[in-house]
Amino acid sequence: MIHDRAESGTKIYRCEFERLTQMLKNREIGILAVDDQARMTRAGNAFDFITDIVFEEGRWLSTGEGIDTEQPGWQLRVKVMELHNSTTISELGRRVRRGQAGRLLANLTNGDYPFGYESFLVNPDQVTTNRRGPKPEKNIRIYEPEAHWVRQYSAGSFRVGR
Repeated sequence: MIHDRAESGTKIYRCEFERLTQMLKNREIGILAVDDQARMTRAGNAFDFITDIVFEEGRWLSTGEGIDTEQPGWQLRVKVMELHNSTTISELGRRVRRGQAGRLLANLTNGDYPFGYESFLVNPDQVTTNRRGPKPEKNIRIYEPEAHWVRQYSAGSFRVGR
């Protein structure tokens, strides 16, 4: 079994994908089955990669999408999914950046905060257990248990080691 843990499918230079590419060059792939085409790659190389498998007399299956290279018309379905997957990931990134910009313009935090600070809910009673909808409004404030270290370091009296 080949799988990349915590690696984005948008990257074509992933250890396990490179291993798979080498296996294809060595004609070691008979049948390659994936649960979803996007799990193999979301880059614009899916169609070419799958075509190479078929050219080398292999077979490619996507169980989640019901695509089988032994079925007529597989090429169109793979190409549409390639376009869908690559567009979806870039559109998601655009939406996330838009939401983060909106939170910054509203003087709210996007979730990250530096050492010496803590994140807090602006309106704790408006938080719902439903994960859908807008993120709860958060801001940051000085976190005293860590802030003294920042002050000590900033004053120049902090030394590491002996």
